Amino acid sequence: MPPREVRVAEAKIGALKKMGAGPGQYGFPWGYKETMKDPEFMKRFMEGPSGFVIVRPGYNLGKSLAISFTYNLLLTVIVAYLATFTLNRLSEPMDVFRLVGTASILANGAALGWGPIWFGRTWGSTLREMADAIAYGGATGLIFALMW
Repeated sequence: MPPREVRVAEAKIGALKKMGAGPGQYGFPWGYKETMKDPEFMKRFMEGPSGFVIVRPGYNLGKSLAISFTYNLLLTVIVAYLATFTLNRLSEPMDVFRLVGTASILANGAALGWGPIWFGRTWGSTLREMADAIAYGGATGLIFALMW
């Protein structure tokens, strides 16, 4: 018999398929403006559990990698655009590194803090993702400083 986590996951997948849930993000419990005034609903909401379920139509690693690369390229173009208005050709490499690195860290990691605040993600996983953003920002800043 599979472990409990696997059985629970399979039951959830079966329930979502049975309901015909299409791709999207679903919150639970869910209520409309009128529902939010109902004391019974609010009691259920406050007691929990509450959360979000993200449903997507299968998974394509190649497509995800291509979109991720394009997204990162777009962020880098925007940071480069910022650098052209902030720095001049004679700027010191350290100034380039600081500006481009900081802007890239913000572009890659600033919104991650909302995950634990609003969506129940752990601070540990968020801090690991923020560390990635710092690494990406440092690498981007270094490349720009070397090429400036």
